[in-house]
This record gives sequence, C-alpha cells and structure tokens, in this order.
Amino acid sequence: ELPERLRHGATDPQPHVESKADELTFESLFSTVWRRKWTIAIFGFGFAILAIALVYSLTPHYKSTAVVMLDRQQEQVIDVESVVSGVSTDYYSILAEAQVLRSRALANRVVEAADLEQNPYFNPLLLPEEEPGLVGYVIGGAFNLLKTAIRGAVTDEDSAEPTGRDLLDESYWVRQRAIDRLLGSLEVKAVSDTYVYALTVETPSAIMSAEIANKVAELYILDQLETKFEATQKATEWLSNRVAELKSELERSEAAVEAYNSSTTLISEAALAGMNRQLKELRERVIALDVLATESGTRLERLEAALDAGDYE
Repeated sequence: ELPERLRHGATDPQPHVESKADELTFESLFSTVWRRKWTIAIFGFGFAILAIALVYSLTPHYKSTAVVMLDRQQEQVIDVESVVSGVSTDYYSILAEAQVLRSRALANRVVEAADLEQNPYFNPLLLPEEEPGLVGYVIGGAFNLLKTAIRGAVTDEDSAEPTGRDLLDESYWVRQRAIDRLLGSLEVKAVSDTYVYALTVETPSAIMSAEIANKVAELYILDQLETKFEATQKATEWLSNRVAELKSELERSEAAVEAYNSSTTLISEAALAGMNRQLKELRERVIALDVLATESGTRLERLEAALDAGDYE
C-alpha cells in the first residue's frame, strides 16, 4: 500500500499535452540549419580541402592488359603418342596454367629481361634516402633498441651462427624483392568460357605497365615453345638410340640364325618359317623406326631454324 500522497499521484497522472513547438516541421528544420550555416560551411570547406590534399598526395597508377590464348592443338610425332603436345585444355589444366603465369620462375625471367632491378619502383633501394624528422629519429631508435633486446634475449651472441640470409648475396635479395613487387603488380584472370588469359599490370607509369604486360605474355609464349622444342629433341634422341639398339639386335639375330643353320640340318620347316617371320618382323620394325627417326630429325631441324629466325608461330 502506498502513502496517501503517492497514491494520489499514481492514480491521477497528469496527461502530457503536445504543443506545436514539439512537432518537427520543414520550417523548423530549415531554421535550425540556417542558424548553424557558418559552422556547417567551415566544416564542409575543411573536409573538401583535406580530400583534395589527400587525392593530390596519392601517386597515380596505370593498368595495362595483355591477352594470351592456350594452344588447343595436339601434335604427335607419327605414332608416338604425347611426345610433343600442346597444353591440355581441361578445367584443371586451365587453372594450373594460370599459376604458371604467376610463377616465380616466369617472373624471374621478366625481371631479368626488363631489367627491373634498376627500376626504383621494383627496387626501393634506388630511391634517395630522406632525412627523418625528430619523431622519426625517436621512433627508429626505440624500434632498433627493442629489436636488439629481443635478439639478445633469444639468441646467444657468442655462439650465434650465420643464418641462411647472411650466406646469400645482397643481389639475391634485390632480385627477390623485385619478383615480389612484380607479382604484387600482376593480376591473371581467365576469361570465362574461353582459353584466353588477361594479364593486367599496374604501375605508376602507363608505358611501364604496357611494356611489362607485353613482356610477360612474350616470355610465357617463348617458354611454351622452348618446352615443346626440348620435348621434340628428347624424342628424337630416344628414337635414334632405339633404332641403334634394334639394329644391333637384328644383327645378333641374323648371326645366330646363320650359325644355327650352318651347325645343324635337323631343323624343321615350321621352326624355320617361324624364325623367318620373326626376322622379317624385326626388319620391318627397324625400317619403320628408321623412317620415324628421319622424320623426327627433319622436324627438329625445322624447329631449330624457326627459333633461330624468331618465327614463334
């Protein structure tokens, strides 16, 4: 039970009467904004100046795209399957080829061919050093002190052995930084429902982006041609060795047949016919492989002449 004075207040609440001043109208909103017009204008102008300064402080970057297409033709050296063939064009092979385009081996060739180690964008060590301010000196000193303390706590300076990084030349790490920067600037996308890849390179220079994108595409195509050329060369060497082995085997078989015929006359006609069939088959195999080796040698000479002439197609 409530006291008398609280009971009266609880049972007889005074209703709240809304006035027109409590209603939010367009006129009241406009008048409020108008009263703060200078504050709003100052803040807006300040944010605009800040945004403009931020935009002008950014370094512009340019993108350039080159496209390459997988070779869907499968070539064979007569009846030797898959000796020299184009890239497989199933789904997983297309994904794998995208990784080849982003491989460090191909990026290393691009860095070497385009001499990106001498480009300040890919080798920050070439940029001129700027003198840090007072804040930079303080932060840098504190960071070096902390790093020295942690290193001393983790390792023993007297028994410390040189790490793998210390055993490698500085030029190696310059090359690796350039490769990392190139891979960070390179984007490889497979165009949907096609065998085409789009190679996009983004750098602060439009000309540099175009040159690097074209160089990546060019070296990728050259790498594919060199792979096929090496496969053709290995196939030719294998066929030549195999022909020599079969010739030696044929000579031994003929010598054995002649020795057997001269040493005995108790040979049946059926056995002699079987040996003659075997000898004939060996001769046919030698002839077929000899032709195969000749055609492969001719094909190898054509490929070598085309590569020397720069005829990649």
